[in-house]
Amino acid sequence: MNYYQLNPNLTDTSETEFEQYIFDELIKNTDANQKNNKKKNKHRFNCEKHLISAFLILCLNLFPFGYNYALKKDKKQNITLELNSKENRNFIDSLILNHQTMAKDTNQQSQTQRPAPAQNPTPLQKPTPPPSQRIKEGQDPKIKR
Repeated sequence: MNYYQLNPNLTDTSETEFEQYIFDELIKNTDANQKNNKKKNKHRFNCEKHLISAFLILCLNLFPFGYNYALKKDKKQNITLELNSKENRNFIDSLILNHQTMAKDTNQQSQTQRPAPAQNPTPLQKPTPPPSQRIKEGQDPKIKR
């Protein structure tokens, strides 16, 4: 616009030039858009195909597993535990003793190893966000082209 204001003897064609620029960009990017749409449709078709096949396999396998589960009898076993035996009493006593000594050790360590409180911590600087980037659909932003 400034170009035409500085040159008044020229006719102002900025709007038609802008429309031509938009049209050219549209033509240039339509091809990439069509390729991306074809890839999306291909992946969507494959996803639906595998989803349907997985569902059919699940349905087919449901019958044998259900039949097997229906025929399966519950197995019940009675196990008697003798808790008042001498071996069990010694084992339980050793566990209690170990637990008590471990608790004493942790209390002694926590009392001796307490760090001193920090004096006037320096304020941290606020991190700056990363710069934004232009990501085109169908292209990996990590790969520079």
